[in-house]
Formats: sequence, C-alpha cells, structure tokens
Amino acid sequence: MIMTRHWLKKLRLLPRITSQTTSIRHNLQATTREEPQSQSYEENKRKLIEQAIQLIDACQEFLAPDQKALELSDYEELAPEEVELSLTELLVLFRRTLTQLQETPADVQQNAIDVLYSYFIELQGLYDLIFVRRYETNLFDIPRSLSAIEDYHKRYFRCFQFTAQSLTRLKEDGVPLDILNKLETLQGQKLITEEKFLSDMETLLGKDQTQRYKSAILKQAQVIRDLASDPLIQEYKSIPYQDLMNISVVHHLRVVRSMLGPLIVTALKEYFQGKPRCQRRLDPAQIDTVETLRACLAKYPLTEAAKLGMAFHRHLMRIADLLGTRMALHWGRPIFELLILATWCQTVKDHIVPGYHKPRWQAAHLDLKQDEAQEVTDKNGSSGTIRMSSAFFMQPRVTFRLERFLIFKNRTMTVGDLVRPTEFGNWMRQNSPDESLQFFNVALGDLGGLGIRTMPEHEIVETEDTLWLYRALMQFVPGGMSSPGSIKMREANYGLTKAGQLLHDLQYYDPRFKRSSRFFTDLKTILNTFRVLKKGRVGKALQDTESFEGKKRGF
Repeated sequence: MIMTRHWLKKLRLLPRITSQTTSIRHNLQATTREEPQSQSYEENKRKLIEQAIQLIDACQEFLAPDQKALELSDYEELAPEEVELSLTELLVLFRRTLTQLQETPADVQQNAIDVLYSYFIELQGLYDLIFVRRYETNLFDIPRSLSAIEDYHKRYFRCFQFTAQSLTRLKEDGVPLDILNKLETLQGQKLITEEKFLSDMETLLGKDQTQRYKSAILKQAQVIRDLASDPLIQEYKSIPYQDLMNISVVHHLRVVRSMLGPLIVTALKEYFQGKPRCQRRLDPAQIDTVETLRACLAKYPLTEAAKLGMAFHRHLMRIADLLGTRMALHWGRPIFELLILATWCQTVKDHIVPGYHKPRWQAAHLDLKQDEAQEVTDKNGSSGTIRMSSAFFMQPRVTFRLERFLIFKNRTMTVGDLVRPTEFGNWMRQNSPDESLQFFNVALGDLGGLGIRTMPEHEIVETEDTLWLYRALMQFVPGGMSSPGSIKMREANYGLTKAGQLLHDLQYYDPRFKRSSRFFTDLKTILNTFRVLKKGRVGKALQDTESFEGKKRGF
C-alpha cells in the first residue's frame, strides 16, 4: 500500500514537471522579444531562474517523494573526471549554482539566459531539420561526383603493400637511397587505406618528403586487395534493398507489400528444386577469427530467398524504427529539454560561478560576449583554458553503405585545453541519456534503432580485421542506436576489442548463423539494451580500455 502511494505521488508529479519545462521554454521566448534593460525583461529573467529552481525541486521530489532534500556530499578534493555524483546530488549542485546566479550582477544573469536560449535554439534546430528532411528530400539526394566516388573508393576499398619490385621501380624513378632504405622497413606490411598509408609515410619520411614523392610512391605501391570486388562484400551488397534508409513509412510499407509475393514464390521454388538451405548452418561459438569466418561463409552462399528474406525483415524493422522514433520525439521532448536545462546548469557552474563549489576549477574572469577561451587553474597550479560550447556533441561517423554523417549526443566534456568530463557528463556517461539524441539521427535517415555501432573513420582503419568487418556489415546493416556488439561490449565491461564487437554483430545479422536476427531475437536484443544502459564507463576508468583516445573521440 505504501509502495502504491509512493508511485501515485510520482505519477502526479510528471505533468507538473512537463508543464514547468514547457513554461520555461515559452518564457524564454517571451524574454528574447523584450528590450534588454526593460522592466518586463528583468522580470522575465528573474522568473526564468526561479522557474528553473522550482523545476529542480520538483525533480528532487519525484526522485525521493518521501525524503528530505539531501545535502551535497564532500567532493571538493576529487578531480572533475573522478566525481561520480548521483542524480539527486547533481540536482543539489545545480540548485546551489542557480541560487548563486540569482546573486550575480544583471549582465552576468543576462549572459546566462543568452546561453540557455542558444541551447533551446539548437534543440529546435534539430526538430526543424527533420521537417526539412521530410519535405525537401531533393536536397539530400545529390549524386556523387566522379571525384567523390574515387575518394570514397580510396578510403575504404584499397590496401597497399611494399614489395621488392615496388622498391626497384622507385629506384628507377630516381627516389634517393636514404628514402628507399626507410621504405624498406615497410616491405611486406599491409597498409590499410590510402589515407592510413600516407599517414604512415609522413611518420616515416616526414611531411615534406612524403608530399614530394607521394605520386611515385602511390604509383609503385602494390594494391594487394581491392575490396570493392571482394566476393563476400559483393554478396552482401546484392541484397535487394529498395532505399532502405528512406524516412517515409509509406515507402517501406509499399516495399514490404511488393516483396512478400516474390519472397514466397522464390522460397517455394528453391524448396522444390532441392537447393540446400543456407540459414542457421553455422555455430558462432566455433568462429573466432575473420579468416575462419570468411572460409565458413564461402561454403554457404546466400540464396535468393535468403537475400529477399533479409531485405523484407530490414524494411519491416525500418517501419518500426520510424514509428517508434516519431513517438519518442513527440512525447520525449520534455526529456530532451530537461537534459538541455541540466547541461545549462553545468555550463553556468563551470563558467559563471566556477569557484563557488570547486576552488580548484576557477576562472580568473569571464566575458561570454567574446569567443576567447577562459583561463583555468587546477589544484596543482597548472593552467589551461576552457571555452563556451554547444549543448550538443557532434562527431562524423560512417553508416550504411559507408556514407558519412554527424551523430548527435549531449555534451559530456569541457572544451578547450583542459578536456575532461563534467559532473553531469560523468552521470550521463554512466547512465547513457546522452544517447537519446540519436533519435534525431534515426528520423533523418542516418541510423536505425537496432543496427551496428557506427564508428569514426580512424577506428575503422585501426586493423585489417576491423576494416573488413565494418565494410561487410555496412553493406547490409544500417548503423543503429543499439547493437548486439555494443551490448556484449558493456557486458564484458568494455573488455572486448572493436574487431570482436563487429564479429559478434556480423554473426547476429547474417542468417547463416544460428540464433541470428529474427523478429523475436531483435525484440529481445532491444530489451537487453535497457538492461545494460547503466553499464557505461566514466572518468579515468575509460582510459584503460581500447575505446578511449580523448582527442580522437572528438572532444
């Protein structure tokens, strides 16, 4: 009975929290329409900060309806990346921050409100982008030029190798002996992609020498494998999708209807012809290397019925992705706005009143009207800079059919010389709410709900296994907000390599493997995603894994 009353009280608070976030948005819009320094402007500004504090109180009451507000635990002696505050403690921190903001001069408060307005504009911009994408599809369907196709080919489908014959030809072309001696150390090594190849050349020869001999080196380096003609990749590419990443539900319903008849006819035809089935033949437990995988897949080519079945299933899943995303974006807007407000409170804490709670994280001065970075001094006296930043983190990733796009997440780290997770960022990394912005990527046609984890280019080309697996997967599975490999990675406490993660994904999506993707297995995988949401990595612990390289992650 007590538990029932507890949850009823929480349910009654939800409309209050939703209405308060909406009220803050409307008052923020009204404030920007007023003349600065006017009486109504000052009144709206004061009211906005008070509303934000009231919203924090409502959230605290929602988290602990029958408890008094907690006092913030002593975390002053910890570095920011080591702080692991609970959500209740973060709310206490944010309430203190906004309480002190009320005591600051009027121009500081105005700067803070300007930052909040810019964050809400960014969120509204994502919603507007979906509208443009839906009704102005011609803007997004520009065909590649020949130079773009060549660049795409170089990035993903060519591997290089220096042979004795390559060195002999370079000598005949007049390349100096000292350069040849350095290149000889690479003889026999596989150099993945032209970009990686030239990067290795710069490390070995220096930038000037690489630029000078670039054309000769590329001409004579042997292309050991052109993966564009790889039979397994071509097999995946031949799956008869019909504009899989289209964002129209009607389009996918038409495709599913048109595929159903041919799928049944082809399956019956292959059955009566006695063609051997390829589905569910391989055991994932017996395959642990890419070479073994390639050999096993070559024994069981995909039949036409299997290809049609894969396309039919993925188009059905795309319908579910789009319908689920529309519901999430419509009903989840208050959650996005709460994350924006929390990010704003963290920004105010870091840039406007940074010394109030954490003396080791102090800014000597602050002028938000300038784009210059602010000087920051840590506990040991070493200095660096931090600067104002977007509420969102955007990073180039590679998705279906190796197309590049920008992935959206909530910002979890500072920007500047001192790059480190914020207190709220640590909580988001641990509990994964920052991933929710990827619903916008699904709505824009960049991702699916369930797919594979998209990677930036530098991670794709780390090893030959990673490169081949990613190329193969991206020919028939779109990038996704969640993936079986990501779930397994979190279950293994981030101890799985990227190649191991991708191998697990391929074994799940290829129908030749037992326990591969079906409707109910996909549903189970989606439910497992919620089970591992709190298994994120935070702070210094992340540096012990293969997944962490701060600058390369785009921070």
